[in-house]
Amino acid sequence: MNRVRAAVMSGEMKPGEVYSVYQLAETFDISRSPVRDAMLRLEEAGLVRFERNKGFRIVQPRPEDVAEIFAVRLALEVPPHAAQP
Repeated sequence: MNRVRAAVMSGEMKPGEVYSVYQLAETFDISRSPVRDAMLRLEEAGLVRFERNKGFRIVQPRPEDVAEIFAVRLALEVPPHAAQP
């Protein structure tokens, strides 16, 4: 899962492109089962979308999604100065 995130962040994997579990297993030199499990977790997080008989597509976040993520983080995170007595 971390390898896929890093590949997306570095631009090695592009949003909108379709990737297969077989392709990633070969690229990362690991078996297909951990790749499949990682992709299921990333799908639950909304970062990828499975496409039947094709593989999965990296989801391009919409501006509304990014704004919502920042709003949630601001609501949950304690400012650094507030944590000190």
